Amino acid sequence: MYCSSCGRGSSLSLALRHGPCRVQVKEFFMGAPVKESTSRKFELPCNEGKRIEDFIELQRKELGAGGYGVVCEGKDKHTAISYAVKLIQKTRLTNMEKLEKEIRIMTKLDHPNVVKLFQTFQDSRYVYLVMEMCQGGELFDRIIEEKHFTEKDAATVMQQVFRGIHYTHAVDIVHRDLKPENLMLLNKGPIKGNTVKVIDYGIAAEWKGELLVSKNGTLDYMAPELIDLLTHRSQGYGKELDVWSCGVILHVLLSGMLPFKGKNDQETLQKICAGKLTWRGFDKYNISKEARDLIEKLLTVNKEKRATMQQALRHTWIEHTAPTARSVPLSEVVVNLENFTHANKLKMKALGLVARHIDDGSRAQAPPARDIRDSERYCSVRDISRY
Repeated sequence: MYCSSCGRGSSLSLALRHGPCRVQVKEFFMGAPVKESTSRKFELPCNEGKRIEDFIELQRKELGAGGYGVVCEGKDKHTAISYAVKLIQKTRLTNMEKLEKEIRIMTKLDHPNVVKLFQTFQDSRYVYLVMEMCQGGELFDRIIEEKHFTEKDAATVMQQVFRGIHYTHAVDIVHRDLKPENLMLLNKGPIKGNTVKVIDYGIAAEWKGELLVSKNGTLDYMAPELIDLLTHRSQGYGKELDVWSCGVILHVLLSGMLPFKGKNDQETLQKICAGKLTWRGFDKYNISKEARDLIEKLLTVNKEKRATMQQALRHTWIEHTAPTARSVPLSEVVVNLENFTHANKLKMKALGLVARHIDDGSRAQAPPARDIRDSERYCSVRDISRY
């Protein structure tokens, strides 16, 4: 791992040893950078030789589990502030460079709508990532719990997602796995007035001006250029990949249904590449034409003509239509979202069980799961290779 501001260090241990690194970042609002004087600096404390248990009390209850370890709550012994602590087992790490890259990327990110990495520790068994705690849980779970959601609420949510991803792109990072499961709420309160956080930069990539060629992602949210890469019809992809995923998420928020869902994976792939939207349910739920226009611009098959996050933030639906719309509840959409979310969770549990029972021989052929959802990524890419 290296410090992007001072350039020192070449490994995880060196990165932790050379002390606090300062990375200057700019915060964005509605797609426009704030004044230079309000830019903030991010510092990752040097914890070389320090024990996490001297600073943070790890709770027994798991918040999540996967192939490399678990995520649990940790409370600061001095301030009582809660954090989400990711415990990564060293014995299950086959590629330390991937972890170093994840940490390097997380140290670049400092925005209200992006989950924050505060500290790292390590001992003989684990690497610990001390991250911001999202007390509100998954966004879709909260929508289902409240049983009330409007087009105006959808705009409020997506505006925050757009801000987070616009900022991510501004510091030359591509998320590569945007989906509803990776949108969390900061607080336990209602969606209105809450803060949406984009999480899970585990397979994110650093953008250096050259097309990316790694075959990662979750099938239903994959952009056409990624599928074309897998079938040798394109040379790679860039930041536009995340824009497409945002369009899929917005479509799901306003209908409770995926825009390109086929009877099987092969049909889904064909529908994604065709990019034909049917608007099933949109007329029934009286979704505005401005919302549809934005979805069309985000889900444009030609990535050169696809909207940017800047343009999405300035779209009339975000700035004018939705904020002044009547708060008409999308009751049937909430029911659809409940069914959609329930089906996704069942799939993730099943794939998680598969990932945990892969023997050592199989692991040599399949990438080890970073968390439960990594097994979903692998299955998707494997199926796509047959397309």
